[in-house]
Amino acid sequence: MVKVRRAPKPTKTKASSVQPVEKWKKAQSKKSKKSPAVPESLPNCIECGEAVYADVKALQCELCSEEVWKCAQFLGLDDEMYEFLASSTDRGLHWFCDKCEEIIVDGIGLLSNKLLSSLHKLMEKSDLIEQKICDVMVNVEQKMNDTATKLEKSMDNKVKAVESGVAHLIAQQQGSNETQACSAETQIKQSLVDVGMVQECVVKALDVKNQEDKEKETEIKKRATSVIVHGVAESDATDTDQRETEDIDVIAAMMHEIDSDNVKVSKIVRLGKKPTATASSDNTQKPRPIKLVLESEEQKIQVLKNAKNLRLAKEGGWEMVFIHQDLTPKQRQTRKQLLQEMRERMDKGEVNLMIFSGKIVKRRPRPGNS
Repeated sequence: MVKVRRAPKPTKTKASSVQPVEKWKKAQSKKSKKSPAVPESLPNCIECGEAVYADVKALQCELCSEEVWKCAQFLGLDDEMYEFLASSTDRGLHWFCDKCEEIIVDGIGLLSNKLLSSLHKLMEKSDLIEQKICDVMVNVEQKMNDTATKLEKSMDNKVKAVESGVAHLIAQQQGSNETQACSAETQIKQSLVDVGMVQECVVKALDVKNQEDKEKETEIKKRATSVIVHGVAESDATDTDQRETEDIDVIAAMMHEIDSDNVKVSKIVRLGKKPTATASSDNTQKPRPIKLVLESEEQKIQVLKNAKNLRLAKEGGWEMVFIHQDLTPKQRQTRKQLLQEMRERMDKGEVNLMIFSGKIVKRRPRPGNS
């Protein structure tokens, strides 16, 4: 963009031609005798040395680090051309002093020579690369042809070997058809016998499995409304009825403790033989478990669900009493193995373990506990 000096209030002039330099210098010398001192902050024209005021028409070099100005009179610019340059902010026009213009022209020439040299070198490298690519393509094509020839020979040899082998097998087959037929018949008969035996074994195994499943289902159904209670102390009474009455009272209190007063118990049975008097006096002897037969399966679920409250009881010794579902012998064996595994894992440092649905799982922490 051309840098110019513009007068604050430009005036219209009738003349459009440029005044001669000598005449302009005489006019300026006459004015200088009457004009006041020039401020030091104003730039000077590099041709005439006069100060470039705001109303003086002049151009500034765009490349010089210091302010270099030249009057429009010395540049030979009339008013119309000067105004055109002053309004050329978006036309891409520039003005440089003679020194800077020489630098720019020389720089462009040097850059052009460098670009031509670089382009020539690139073209030479491109020719070399193209030649190398051609050489590589020729080598690859030659190798591919050699490989194809080798593969063709190898395939011919293999085909001949296969044909020879097939002919040999056909000859052997024709010479031993009768022997092989007899052997095949014998093998088929033996296979049929073996298949029949296998089928019989499978049928027997399925019958045994079905019988076991029926017995298991019957046992589970028979225990569908039963629970087992552990940890309830046995009565010291010698009378059977009195012992049963005391067990009923304890069970009723337990039901109240677990908020299950609505549950109806149809049968209470102590499991196992009653310990002898000597064994009863031994404090290490565990009391026999009690089997409770409830009115419905829903009531059994309610008792099992509320049984956890016994662990939280602080009075009455209920923390030593626990209730679980009445299990079949096979289920008890499985539970015994799970209990053994759970104890071993707890001895190794695991905590909050419990048995649920035939598996050892982590007990969920209660709300409010970390």
